[in-house]
Amino acid sequence: SNPAPSRAGAQLTIILAKMADMKIHEEEEGHDDSFMASSPQIPALWENLDIQGLKRDLLTATKDLSDRGLYHAAKWTAELVVQIVDEDEEGGMSTIQGRAKIKPGSASKRAPSTPTSEEEQEHVALAKTYFDLREYARAAYVLEGYKGHHARFLRSYSRYLAGERSRLEEMQQKREPLARAKVTNRALRELENELGTLYRNTYSETKDNSSVEALDPFCMYLYGLVLKQLDRNDLATEALVRSVNAYPFNWSAWRCLTSLVKSKESVSKLGLEDHCIKQMFLADVYLELQHHETSEVMDILQALIEVFPKSTHLNAQLAMAYYNMRDFDEAQQLFQDLHVRDPWRL
Repeated sequence: SNPAPSRAGAQLTIILAKMADMKIHEEEEGHDDSFMASSPQIPALWENLDIQGLKRDLLTATKDLSDRGLYHAAKWTAELVVQIVDEDEEGGMSTIQGRAKIKPGSASKRAPSTPTSEEEQEHVALAKTYFDLREYARAAYVLEGYKGHHARFLRSYSRYLAGERSRLEEMQQKREPLARAKVTNRALRELENELGTLYRNTYSETKDNSSVEALDPFCMYLYGLVLKQLDRNDLATEALVRSVNAYPFNWSAWRCLTSLVKSKESVSKLGLEDHCIKQMFLADVYLELQHHETSEVMDILQALIEVFPKSTHLNAQLAMAYYNMRDFDEAQQLFQDLHVRDPWRL
């Protein structure tokens, strides 16, 4: 067998050492975990969820996200494709039945597209090669003047990343911590103005969401990201919610939204549409908040794992849930299992 990579092994060692240390303190405090024994049977979250349809949508989303340079989100969906439940293990069933009220067809949401000229498609393809080589300013320049949704996002995202690169380079030249903290991404204001105008047009009374003058879900995500960095958190939250409602497979948008949620009560006010990915977001939020009603998090994660039994993401979250509940033996076992299953996972 191949030896486990030293970096991953070191990370696991650190995690287990911390858990062992906390376990000692926990035993001294005499914490009672007896509520775990009376945990009810975990119900499925899905009602007639089309597994094959979801798998196709995740595969399509992987391409959508990769084409736009959203590589972390693309990796996340690609992993889910190969980690979804095997139908043979479900007795040949193509659906999983449970008690959740997920709207029929709500899993099938695709990236919107607008008619584009052959010339624009060629320039998008060229810009993507520059983008992949991290020549962000060059990629943005190639797409100047093109108004298709794909071109607009790739141009705007390239400008954002070029601004981030310049910000980091400028920060390295500053010695004082206060001076470093004042360095900003110079592209943010221009992007806020441009995307903001289109965002307001998208949700005006005379809106036409298919128009090239409207924002697609990817540009709405970028607009929310820009607003978050400008500390306009309320509007950022609104834009991100609209983005994930329109296109729920962009995990980067969900993660950005997670960072803006400050309490469990605020989650119910977001206006999120029913979708299986929403359940992953809820688990993510509750873990980030270290929500004390951990049994609710466990219910969500256990039900998600019914659909994605091989998911390293979900099993890592389950391990953290046990860790937060101070069930260190179970957390340690899950972390060790993850390390064996995917030793190169960071």
